[in-house]
Amino acid sequence: MAESGGGEVHKTLSYLLAGGTHVVASAIVALLVFTAASPLPSWAADRYWKSASVGGSEDAPYDIWDTANWDGAVGSGNHLHFSVSEKTYIKSTSSQQVGNDLDVDSGDFVFIGPLKFLAFKNTTANATVNIVKKGDWEIYNYEFWGGSGDGVHLTFTNESGNLTKTGSSGQTIFLAEGANSEVEFYHRAGTMTAAKYGVILGRKTAKRAYLEISGGTVKNTAGNISICEITTDEGTGEVKVTGGELLAEAGSVIVGVKGRGTLNVDGGVSGHLPLA
Repeated sequence: MAESGGGEVHKTLSYLLAGGTHVVASAIVALLVFTAASPLPSWAADRYWKSASVGGSEDAPYDIWDTANWDGAVGSGNHLHFSVSEKTYIKSTSSQQVGNDLDVDSGDFVFIGPLKFLAFKNTTANATVNIVKKGDWEIYNYEFWGGSGDGVHLTFTNESGNLTKTGSSGQTIFLAEGANSEVEFYHRAGTMTAAKYGVILGRKTAKRAYLEISGGTVKNTAGNISICEITTDEGTGEVKVTGGELLAEAGSVIVGVKGRGTLNVDGGVSGHLPLA
């Protein structure tokens, strides 16, 4: 075990890396400062999922492209807001841009099929959101802000498909950013890729960020994988690996900044995994 500045690493990691690569746990690094992405265009219209479009099933989901389920048009130039009173199945059959941002305000959702949009958010304070994702998501040009609202509790399961951050602007996957927000992210298959600024678990005054990898790959192609950048002593960030890969293609895996960061490896991590 190696421990550093409030961050702790469970198990020796060196034997897990392919080709005999050795992992070195060094002292805690200073807090990294990331440039915030520019706000989304102000001209975009807010669109709301209709309260009557709830329920369904995997075999009979609602069509996200059907304007009968919305209070207006969808597609590029629209902020899409979802709030449902019961578990709701929503399907897309197009990889075209469905909206500027996907703001999943509250409720229990299963999203099926490909989705392309500019940003992912949960901005409604103190809301509970549960999402099961089955299909490829491309977040183009802005961020994946999981748990962006104050007091939000988000549970996100990547059941299948890839989650890819692309574009020329902000390319960060944030898990828990709002004050006292909590995010639990379960990665079971596919590849989650973050470029430019990497993956950050817990930021600002968030309460808890948890990422569990049991299959597939979570990787950054630039920046770092940072486990807990929460600025309060009580905040926690944890990555637990039981299968699949946690793959740092650039930078380092940073465990703990001020809050408590934990990297718990209990299965198949491989690849380049420097630790700071």
